Amino acid sequence: MKRTNTSGFTLIELLVVVAIIGILATIVTVSFRGIQADARDANRQAEVKNIQLAMERYYANNAAYPAYAPGADGEVPAEVKSVLADSFPVFPTDPQDTGSCAGGYCWVDNAADGQKYCLYAILEKEGTVPDTETVYFVADEGFVREDQSATTPSCSL
Repeated sequence: MKRTNTSGFTLIELLVVVAIIGILATIVTVSFRGIQADARDANRQAEVKNIQLAMERYYANNAAYPAYAPGADGEVPAEVKSVLADSFPVFPTDPQDTGSCAGGYCWVDNAADGQKYCLYAILEKEGTVPDTETVYFVADEGFVREDQSATTPSCSL
C-alpha cells in the first residue's frame, strides 16, 4: 500500500485562524478610535490655551480684552480673530469642526465689558458628573480648566 503524504491545513483550521485575526483586528480598531479622540481633545486643549495666552498678551498691551458679541452660531468673532492675527495668521479650528459653534471654538458675549472674556471648546470625552455628558475646556481671564455642565460652561461673565 502506497501512503500519500498530504500536507496543509483543514478548512476548519483555516476558519479558526481567520476568525481569530478578525477578532484581533476589531479590538485594535476600537482601541485606536479612543486614542484618536484623546489626541483630538489634547489638540483642542492646546489650541484653547494658545488662544488664552494671545488674549493675555492683548490685555497686557491694551489694558482690556477684545470685547465683541459672538459671531454666527456662537463662533469666535471675526474682530477677535483680526486683533489676534499677529499670534495666529490662520486662526485655529477644531480638528473635526463638529462643535456647536462654527470653527469648533465658542465665544461668550463680552461686548459690555472688556475686562472679561470666555472661550471654550467641546471635548469628545464623556463627563463623569451624573447627568452630564458634555465636557468643555474653558479659557477665561487668566485661567483654563475643564468644566462639566448639562448646558453651557460656567464663565465668569
